[in-house]
Amino acid sequence: MVVISDFQCPYCKTWHDETYPALRREYVDAGKLRMAYLHLPLPNHSQARLAAEASMCASASGRFWEMHDRIFASQSRWSRLASADSLAARAMFDSLSVTAGVPAAQYRSCMAAGATRSIVQADFARAVAANVSSTPSFFVGNTLIEGAVPLADFRRVIDSVLAAARATTARR
Repeated sequence: MVVISDFQCPYCKTWHDETYPALRREYVDAGKLRMAYLHLPLPNHSQARLAAEASMCASASGRFWEMHDRIFASQSRWSRLASADSLAARAMFDSLSVTAGVPAAQYRSCMAAGATRSIVQADFARAVAANVSSTPSFFVGNTLIEGAVPLADFRRVIDSVLAAARATTARR
């Protein structure tokens, strides 16, 4: 499953808070599904690109999902900051990285160098190339799901894709 999201998007936060925990528990932790995250920081969200870069700097230490959770949990605090307040946002993401277990010096070096900027830009380009223009969006196999739809909708699509994969494997 590919999650295409924007850390500053309120609908993405709704999905993260209401649907993601159950999907992770029922499918990812159970070994039935792998989840990948693709960044689509929307231009009208002034801190979304910085949040994406921060999450990828955490990823360099193997702490993406921990940072991901902290960024969404604190969205109400940093999302109000205007573009001109990027220093305040940087400080907030720096603090979040520490609580996510990212080595501080490594994280700060990564952010200072802009080391993950090209990764975020490449994610954005992939999402656009896949004709995704809104967040959150999801690909489960080849099925596109758009919006923070209910958990039952995800279960239906995921179970269908998993059943088709099992059937294909059984025929081999």
